[in-house]
Amino acid sequence: MLIQLNNEFERIINEIDITSNEIMLRKNTKFLLNALFISKEARNYFGEEFVNGFIPIKDIKDKIYKISGKLYID
Repeated sequence: MLIQLNNEFERIINEIDITSNEIMLRKNTKFLLNALFISKEARNYFGEEFVNGFIPIKDIKDKIYKISGKLYID
């Protein structure tokens, strides 16, 4: 599950990065927020170190920071 979540982060971030379609940006922003929530729950349940073995949280945060101007947060 955590490997799939990491793949989902990569897919969503890439889609946000390459698109300028507002509808797609809104949709992918919601997907990203859901993935972040699942990641947080996994860290709470399994522990930070265990989850970092599957999902490089710092790398994900850096990538999100780079696309942050394209995110639609209501």
